[in-house]
Amino acid sequence: MKNDGTEEILQESDMAGWQRRVVLEKNEITGKMDKLKKFMGLPSDAHARMDPDGRDRLRRQYYIMSLYQMVLTERIKNFQA
Repeated sequence: MKNDGTEEILQESDMAGWQRRVVLEKNEITGKMDKLKKFMGLPSDAHARMDPDGRDRLRRQYYIMSLYQMVLTERIKNFQA
């Protein structure tokens, strides 16, 4: 997990099933965001062939994913609350 304050909230054995699923979802979205960011940042044939609207959609997708990741992070930080 990234160092965003969520990595040591609870021991996994102390988490309820739904809490583990939230952490898993955050980890998955983070992995997808990392791959998308790498794709957008590296020169590649596929990215170069995209029209400007397609590149804009990728940027918007990344932004929306980051909002979702922030919400999941807030939820995880509040597991102990």
